[in-house]
Amino acid sequence: DVIDQILPFVEEVKEFFPRLMAPAMMPFTPYPLRAIQRFNMVAAILPREIIFRLAENPYVERIYHDQIMYALFRTVPNEGVFKAPHKVLKEIEFTSTAWTKKLIGADVANEKGFKGQGVLVSITDTGASRVHEQMRRVRFETTMKQYRDENGHGSWCTSCVGGQTALDEYLSQRSGRQVFCEGMAPECDLLAVKCLGYYIGMGSTSNIIDAMAMSIDRGASVISMSLGGTSMTETPQEEPYYSVVDEVVASGAIPVLAAGNEG
Repeated sequence: DVIDQILPFVEEVKEFFPRLMAPAMMPFTPYPLRAIQRFNMVAAILPREIIFRLAENPYVERIYHDQIMYALFRTVPNEGVFKAPHKVLKEIEFTSTAWTKKLIGADVANEKGFKGQGVLVSITDTGASRVHEQMRRVRFETTMKQYRDENGHGSWCTSCVGGQTALDEYLSQRSGRQVFCEGMAPECDLLAVKCLGYYIGMGSTSNIIDAMAMSIDRGASVISMSLGGTSMTETPQEEPYYSVVDEVVASGAIPVLAAGNEG
C-alpha cells in the first residue's frame, strides 16, 4: 500500500536532512511520519524534490497540503448571548447550551425520550476536561502528545453534546441571570479525541483525519467536529476529507461538521 511505498523516501530524507526529521517540538506536526492506515494515508514533512518524485509514483493517488486548522467558536442570535463584567476585559459574552437546545428543538426530543441513550458520540477537538461538572461517561483519546484541554473549546463542545444539567453559579451571579447548561443528548456516551492543541486550538489536517479514524475504530456512531480552515482546492473531490468522510459514512457513523465556521 502507499505506506510501504513512501517509507524508502522517508529513510532518504532522514539521511540527508537529519535535523528536519528530528523528534517533534510541536504536537500537531507529523514527524517523522504519520500513518493513517484506515484511510491508506500518510502525512510527512518532505523536501520539494521528494514530493515531486512521489507525485510520479503510481502508488500515490494524490498529494495534499497538510493545512493548519483551528477551533472556531460558534455564533448565536443576540437573545442567546449573556454578558458579565470581567476583571481584565470590560465584559465577556457567552451563551448557554440550555438556551441553544431550545432554539434547535432538542428539548422537545428529550421530552419524548430521545436523550442519546446507547449512542457513542466522538468529539474531535481540543480534548476535554476530566473534572468538568457536566461530563460523565467520557472516554479520552489523543492524536497528539498529551490529552489536556488547554483551550477549553473541546470541553465546551463535549458538554454541549452530552453534558448533564447544571447551573453555572459563578456566571449566573456575574450576569444577573440564571445560566443553566445542558447537553443536547444528556444520556449519550462521549469520546473526546484531542486533535487540536495549544491555547489557540490548532492542529493539522492529518491530526483531524487521524482522529476520525480513531473515532471509527472506537465504535463511534457520531463524529462531531466544530472547526474551520481555508480551502485550497477548486472542487470538493480534491479535498483530503472527501474520501475520508465517504468511508466514515460507509462504516455506519454519522459525521457532523460545522458549516461556515470560517466565516
